[in-house]
Amino acid sequence: SDNDGVIDLFDKEPNTEKGALVYGNGVTIDSDKDSVPDHKDKCPLRYAPTADGCPLDSDGDGVLDDKDRCPNTIGKKSNFGCPESNIEINTASQTSEEKANVTTIISVESVFFDIDQYSIAAKYDLILTKFAILLTKNTKVNLLLEGYADASGDASYNKILTEKRIRAVKKALITRGVDPLRISTENFGENKPSFKNNSFKSYNRRVDLILTK
Repeated sequence: SDNDGVIDLFDKEPNTEKGALVYGNGVTIDSDKDSVPDHKDKCPLRYAPTADGCPLDSDGDGVLDDKDRCPNTIGKKSNFGCPESNIEINTASQTSEEKANVTTIISVESVFFDIDQYSIAAKYDLILTKFAILLTKNTKVNLLLEGYADASGDASYNKILTEKRIRAVKKALITRGVDPLRISTENFGENKPSFKNNSFKSYNRRVDLILTK
């Protein structure tokens, strides 16, 4: 009926629109699970529940929202989309121990979750493996996992759900050989949303992997 190459007897979506890419069972392909089907998605491998399937740049600073740690504030690419601090550190007066404790963000990636879920989609295997390799090969770097939730439902429940998401990511890294002592965590629940607009609240259902030195 829909000319997708799958006969109606076996087609689970017999009325897909013209030009849709489908699996062998007739289901429309959405590789990044952002609800934008691949044939309409200009960024089919990047999660972004937007009209064209590509992440927004809400503040216009050149850092797309899915990588921007300050998505509503103009910042610098070198600081992951956040403004650089105006506070100057006088390193001359610091002890060697204090200098060693200065934290530098090396890399940030995010694992996004479906609503009310804490299982990790297979598409994040590459990110998790990359971070595991970086950590095992570089003893001077550590990892911070920051968990977030959207504001759907009860705040206390969202805190528990966020903790489950953090633990899922931590477990995935440990199974890849990462020393759990090098992983710290912080659970923000729904208290620190990147987006208050309901249209983009799915961006708040995530765990950020922050590699630091």
